[in-house]
Parts: sequence; structure tokens; C-alpha cells
Amino acid sequence: MHPFQFYRAPNDTGAIEATASGTRFLVGGTTLVDLMREHIEQPTALVDINRLAHLRIEITPHGLEIGALARMSDVAADPAVAATYPVIAESLLASASAQSA
Repeated sequence: MHPFQFYRAPNDTGAIEATASGTRFLVGGTTLVDLMREHIEQPTALVDINRLAHLRIEITPHGLEIGALARMSDVAADPAVAATYPVIAESLLASASAQSA
């Protein structure tokens, strides 16, 4: 694996400020680290955004709104999603990997 810098973003602004050419975001459920081990991806820096508050799962008048960091398994297990959007919940359960649970 090639050397890289690591940064844990404390907030959205920090995540945005940490981006540069060659930087990739590290998010739960990603295969980025595996791709780095295989020398397929070679970012110069990783920005961990897993602690940011983008986990919202909400049914609004506009439909289902899912935060960018919401896990597939959490969306599928949400009772309101299962009741209102059963096909989405079933699809997510069928495709979620063990690491995203």
C-alpha cells in the first residue's frame, strides 16, 4: 500500500477543507481500503467522514429522505420505511453486506 495522509473530519466544513486533488472520502461499507491494498486505488489522502451527522432516515411529504451516511441495514430496519416503502426495505436487506450491518 502506498503512503497516504489520514484526516478525521470533525464537521462538514472540515471535510470540505480537507479535500484536494488525490483525496478520497472514507465511509463505512466502502471497499476503498481493499482497493488500496490491491494497488487499484492510490489516494494521497483519506478523509474519514463516518462521524458526521448525515444518518437521517425520514419520510417527508416529498418522499423518503436518506442521509448520505445512513447504513443500508438501518434504512431497511426502519419501521416507517418497511411500512411505507416495503420494496425498498426488502431490496436493501437483500443487497446489504455483513460489514454494513
